[in-house]
Amino acid sequence: MSAMTDDSIAMMLKESADSFLSGLSPVSRLALGDDPIRLVDRAVWSSMAELGWTAVLLDEGLGGSGLGLEEAAVLAEIMGEKLLGEPFVACCVMPAVVLNDCSRTDTAAHIAGQLASGERLVTLAWQEQEKQSAPGL
Repeated sequence: MSAMTDDSIAMMLKESADSFLSGLSPVSRLALGDDPIRLVDRAVWSSMAELGWTAVLLDEGLGGSGLGLEEAAVLAEIMGEKLLGEPFVACCVMPAVVLNDCSRTDTAAHIAGQLASGERLVTLAWQEQEKQSAPGL
């Protein structure tokens, strides 16, 4: 892609994200009250999937848009500005990077499909024991 095309895609993503996220009420959504656990809003997550955000980094061969970290960063920045509490980096960016580097197996394709559709939240886990800070220790 040319720099002009990249810039226009980034601008389109920023405008789309700004428009969508401006319609949410972040302060009331982030208020925890007496419960310290805030669940992911599945309606918001489904909308993010419909906008293609959950698959922004996934390769096209895995059902994603095949865009890069710059575009994901544009989305993450506006999500931060708008106080979106959904786990975009943990459940979209990081899994996509790993899936893009995986062998193209049926399992990888299945997980990628669930990530792209927003059907499941996918993230990485490596900690085998409580308070373990390094793999294999």
